[in-house]
Amino acid sequence: SGDHKVEVTPLDKLPRHVGRKMPVDVLGVVVSIGPMGTIKRKADNTELPRRDVTLADSSGHSVVLTLWADQANRSDLDGCEGKVMQVTTVRVGDFNGCSLSAVTRSQVTLNPEGAEADALRQWWETDGRSAVLTPLGQANGGSGGGLGGSGSGGARANKLQFLSDVLVSCPENSLLENFEVLLAVLMRYECIGHVLWLWSSCQMDAIFVHPP
Repeated sequence: SGDHKVEVTPLDKLPRHVGRKMPVDVLGVVVSIGPMGTIKRKADNTELPRRDVTLADSSGHSVVLTLWADQANRSDLDGCEGKVMQVTTVRVGDFNGCSLSAVTRSQVTLNPEGAEADALRQWWETDGRSAVLTPLGQANGGSGGGLGGSGSGGARANKLQFLSDVLVSCPENSLLENFEVLLAVLMRYECIGHVLWLWSSCQMDAIFVHPP
């Protein structure tokens, strides 16, 4: 995708993109990189490689990015801590409050050029390396918040709306075929937070529910 115009979204602005279908571009310093792992595809039972990378930027926040398949297998990821990484066309999800996932079209670049990358390197060398970073999920959900968290961050979701209130915000034409799924997800709302996911036949739609 050589025609893609990179527009970097600062990490602390990512939570507002949770649940949106539009992907974002991110730029961050690699704080840590996890071991190679795999998940099993339900479709054909094959193993899909995955690897988690924690990125940080000068906003003082960090976020976990999951790379898949060939992106996860890149040999230059080993020992890349402290390097700047640019990833285009990534999806923002609500796992652990806020996280990133690469897609097939994502482009991963280590040590990119440009003013933003240079500024980030300067920040890392002068302040970032010793800074206390706030994980985005933690910043989103309060102390102990995040997906399945049990701290004070969960207090925001201590009261469910009436089902009729939720249905008003349901994506048009997707309710009837998913009615049972919606009810099941509502039962877990206090653990999930502010976004409910609803499966349709071809995609996953987000329903935003704000506690009264």
